[in-house]
Amino acid sequence: AHRLLAVAGRRDPVALQSGNELVARTFRGERAVRIADVGAPAPLSDGTVKAWLAAPVVSRTGDVLAGLFFAHSTAGHFTEQHERLLLGLAAQASIALDNARLLRDLRDTDRRKDEFLAVLGHELRNPLAPVVTALEVARRDPASAPRQLSIVDRQTRHMVRIVDDLLDVSRISRGKIELKKQALSVNDVLTRAAESVSALAQARDQKLSVKFPPEPLVIEADPVRLEQILGNLLTNAIKYTPERGEVELSAVEREDELELRVRDSGIGIPAEALRTLFDPFVQVPGAKNYATGGLGIGLALVRGLVELHGGTVQAQSAGTGSGSTFSVRLPAVLKGSTPREVPKAAQRANRGRVLVVDDNVDAAMTLAEAVRLDGHDVRVSHDGDAALRDAASFVPEVVLLDIGLPGMDGYEVVGRLRRLPQLARTLMVALTGFGQESDRVRALAAGFDEHLVKPVDLDTVHGVLRRRLGTA
Repeated sequence: AHRLLAVAGRRDPVALQSGNELVARTFRGERAVRIADVGAPAPLSDGTVKAWLAAPVVSRTGDVLAGLFFAHSTAGHFTEQHERLLLGLAAQASIALDNARLLRDLRDTDRRKDEFLAVLGHELRNPLAPVVTALEVARRDPASAPRQLSIVDRQTRHMVRIVDDLLDVSRISRGKIELKKQALSVNDVLTRAAESVSALAQARDQKLSVKFPPEPLVIEADPVRLEQILGNLLTNAIKYTPERGEVELSAVEREDELELRVRDSGIGIPAEALRTLFDPFVQVPGAKNYATGGLGIGLALVRGLVELHGGTVQAQSAGTGSGSTFSVRLPAVLKGSTPREVPKAAQRANRGRVLVVDDNVDAAMTLAEAVRLDGHDVRVSHDGDAALRDAASFVPEVVLLDIGLPGMDGYEVVGRLRRLPQLARTLMVALTGFGQESDRVRALAAGFDEHLVKPVDLDTVHGVLRRRLGTA
């Protein structure tokens, strides 16, 4: 629907007949409409209109933003010169409206950025506070160390998830995420997703239920990313649902697609917020007053991962206080089941010589201690020169080498290590905070055999050692 915003040259009211074909031609984007005698029906409610001249105001993206209309009671009044002038006016109006929109969007983006940075600082300080406190308590009371270490572990993993989500949103926007799809049992997917948030639901005394499809289904998807999608949706549902509320996860086949639904009895979503809900850094109005935490990137990440799978996601809510339902639809669901694999018990690597190189003393010592606990002979170096000296005398079978060393960086160090004959069979593993595909390619080209992104999970390190040293 279009509204007549301004009329010039008339003292009495006049209305634009939006259903008129001449008006419709302009709003369809026709470059210019110049009619000598319009006849009937007239485009304006004033029946004296004869000559007609109109042009659309079109945005940079091709959308019709408005229309400029001129009418005269004398037939043939408008000439080609009038038409050229009008097209010039329409172009200027388009630029003005586009610039106004851009300015508004820039202001919104700037405001969201400031809010995001404030929330990010809050979100990172929140887990840091108990980490610092737990370490101080463990120092004063060594007997409490196991309990305090569990707090440190829980909070640091939370910080890692925050950083990982931020990086994933960035990677998706630049098309840098590759899915590793495989056939997955939908029942197993639902079970794992529910188990991952069950403790959170229990802490809020909520009823978390799962409705399995009536018959077994298989979906081709990336298991890690699918768990990320459902984990984000379930965590949000639990966080914004009051104590003793209900959260339900369900799956059903619809038209050869898998529909996954997360329904809650929570605070609901205002209708005006549904349109921008999946945009980065957007928070639902009133949500900040209800639940602490959240950067406003979880749903943006969900949408990006769902679309990478070729699917769609949407939110539904009857409004504030009425709960909400999030529906994810993924293509190509099949009936049947997948063979279950029995995980093998983790095996220790054979004892070997490992050199850890990192200029961060705490990072180097803790990683060395973790590797030493598995029975390996470990040396530690904190710069490139020391690494070269230690490697020449120690002759490690595995080198865990930080790339961001001062002075001689890890790329140069690994190049020099490769030239030592006694290290011809040594496994060179890059440790780095840079996790893009281009960083991995550069590391391998420099002479590394493996590229691990910090913070490195110890199971991953042990897996690398087992591959190189064999298992006991």
